[in-house]
Amino acid sequence: MSIPERTVQVLSPVSGVVAHRIAIGGGVLGVAAAVVLTFQGIDQIHSFPLAMLGLVAITASAVYFGIAASPFRAPFTRLDHAVVASLGLGAVALNAGSQLGTNTIIRDDWGPPALALVLLGVGIFRPTIELIVCSAISCTVIASIAVLESSSFTSRLPLVTYALVAITPVLAMGVSTAVLSSAFFRAYERYAAIGADGPELRAAVEATVRERRLEALGDEVLPFLTSVVESGVLTERDSLRARRLASELRAVTVAQLDESWIDELGIEVHDPSRSAERMSGEQRSAIRGLVQTAVDPDVAARASMRLTDHDRAIVGTLVLERRDGERLDRGELAPYIAMVRTFFPTVRTEVRGGTLRVIFAYDA
Repeated sequence: MSIPERTVQVLSPVSGVVAHRIAIGGGVLGVAAAVVLTFQGIDQIHSFPLAMLGLVAITASAVYFGIAASPFRAPFTRLDHAVVASLGLGAVALNAGSQLGTNTIIRDDWGPPALALVLLGVGIFRPTIELIVCSAISCTVIASIAVLESSSFTSRLPLVTYALVAITPVLAMGVSTAVLSSAFFRAYERYAAIGADGPELRAAVEATVRERRLEALGDEVLPFLTSVVESGVLTERDSLRARRLASELRAVTVAQLDESWIDELGIEVHDPSRSAERMSGEQRSAIRGLVQTAVDPDVAARASMRLTDHDRAIVGTLVLERRDGERLDRGELAPYIAMVRTFFPTVRTEVRGGTLRVIFAYDA
């Protein structure tokens, strides 16, 4: 299984849900700005087909981003980022081409501000370095287009001025998203350092619980053995009591050996091969978070899971179903669906009425 990239969305799936709404809002604003500015500057357009293609391209960029950034399609990949940015830059080029030779004022071009609005939420989805590289490439392309258009501008200013005016929206967006991403990672690393002892503490607590169980039994077993030794006689009643204590001790020991993390979820699980033990820590956390959220009273769902061991992979089916038959609140589950999609190599979701079926696979 490939290791997920370090992005804000991967480390904090809830942020991906919020950023998805920002992506949709930014896309709507970007397309609206492009349409309004196109009609405001219609007297500078000499090629209406190019102008229309530009609007189609920026719309396609916004729509693709809105779909690809959905928590139910997580994670948002490098290819997704490249598609969104390429369509946006294509829109900038088409908009400039529709006014080439007839564009008199650079500041009323809709390309750069519309692209900045469409990419407004991208900082949550991609690593800081990639955001910086994408912004640098975008600014270089936009600056080059501005210089190419400069011959028709009414004002006579240094070429660098035109370039700076053109790249300002995208540069501001790029810097802000990169700073956001970097600041989140620094905060996360500080938090991780504070919680570094978490696994050791959990193991210590579990060991203490096991010891307490054995001690509770020992409080009855030791006095019994002492009384038998002191009396020197083993009665039939003592034999019955010894068998009962032996059975209880054996039951506690077997329960501890068979105990699995999946038992903590308190749901119906069919896992004859104990395949749940082969999940990684991240995969267990993703399943645990999804199940615990689903069975919360606010969501009120029943949960069951089946794990099937195949030759090279284990296929799991997690079924979440509303107790009252109503539709599930997918908004509550979205961050945890995103986690499952991030940490399992293959995930498919099916929604039918009040039932959500999450089918996933991982290495055997």
